[in-house]
Amino acid sequence: MAKIIDNYILLEQIGSGSSSDIYKAKHLDGDEEVAIKVIKLNSFMGQPNLREALVNEIQLLKKSKFTDFHPKVIKMLKSSNHIYLVFDLIIGKSLKEIIEHDDYTTNELMDHFSKVLTCV
Repeated sequence: MAKIIDNYILLEQIGSGSSSDIYKAKHLDGDEEVAIKVIKLNSFMGQPNLREALVNEIQLLKKSKFTDFHPKVIKMLKSSNHIYLVFDLIIGKSLKEIIEHDDYTTNELMDHFSKVLTCV
């Protein structure tokens, strides 16, 4: 059975990290597809520096401007064990894939990073 968070059904996992997983999801009332970052709060137990980094990331994301290189946070949801960040879904390569697999020069990579940084 598919997992439902708020009014979104998780379709497939599209990314992961040490403290979170990212899913492609669809709103139950329509065709809108989004990305949902599921942050596992137990990953931060006993690690106040990581918890502070999470809070800082969320505050930055809430203030960020939408661009083609970084999605805008649509909303934040909470449960006792997780924080869910709902983003606009952007289809394409991850920054990690670009760095590891494409033949970009240092200047081209710096150009990509500067575009990402304009979101904040």
